[in-house]
Amino acid sequence: MLIIDLLLELLNKRKAWHNINEIVDKASLSKLEASSIINFLARYQFILLDESGQKAKVVEEIHEFLTEIRQEEKRNSIQGVKRLSPRRSLRSL
Repeated sequence: MLIIDLLLELLNKRKAWHNINEIVDKASLSKLEASSIINFLARYQFILLDESGQKAKVVEEIHEFLTEIRQEEKRNSIQGVKRLSPRRSLRSL
């Protein structure tokens, strides 16, 4: 998983403000690395930063987009399990 994906996933878990130090700890990044990525995400409006720049949260549109992706991935993985049933795989041999 890419670091940006990891940070977005962390920020998307709760639709709340996350302290930068919390993000640093959970992502196992240095504060400089986390701040650089967070500033990038904020610059391109994936996340919001509070006035002090010490808390971040995902914007609503990104939250909805990530939620849709997660639901689609679940649907595809469930369908994939059905397609790979033992009977079908034996018949194809």
